[in-house]
Amino acid sequence: EPQELFETLKRKMSYLRSNQDPLLEREDIPLFMRGVRYDAANPLRAVIAIYSSPRYPKPGLPNFGSEVGDRVVLDIWSISYLFFAGLHAQLSLLPVQIVITRETKLIIERWLKDINRPDYLSLGVSEEGDLVRTTAEDISISTDSFQQWLFRVLDNCILESPRWSNLPEEIAVCEEIVDSSVHSSLVLAYSNQLPLFS
Repeated sequence: EPQELFETLKRKMSYLRSNQDPLLEREDIPLFMRGVRYDAANPLRAVIAIYSSPRYPKPGLPNFGSEVGDRVVLDIWSISYLFFAGLHAQLSLLPVQIVITRETKLIIERWLKDINRPDYLSLGVSEEGDLVRTTAEDISISTDSFQQWLFRVLDNCILESPRWSNLPEEIAVCEEIVDSSVHSSLVLAYSNQLPLFS
């Protein structure tokens, strides 16, 4: 019976939603680490869910670091932060070249390809406990401006690979607690001596 199937699916998805990981709501854990807990397989899905939900606390911009030269390394979290904070339009006014890694590019391209499939469909549960269906048209409309920003980043960035060097242990061991975009960006920034906005 289709109705039974939907009720079972709704019950299971509601259970998963009601038992979400409390670590995701901890402000003392960096967003990119919470993102791996949210969805390690789809980092951009985690980015959108965390940045767009009031449930998850988001820190402001830090007031430390070095001056940015003519290039800066961005990962998927900083690329998305610039968009969700409304700063993406002003970035083109700065004489700064965006540098990304192959891993960051791949994550963006895979996500864009996935959500732009004509047969795209995802299911979720609303705050009220109702089953919510998201179609290709829904996702296209709701993410259109974000997608345009991602295409702009891909069109205007420099793809750079790290000049391998001896990495500090802190960077080497963090691979398991961050996504591949964050880790590869850390490696690139360190080995090529570039500023990282993350």
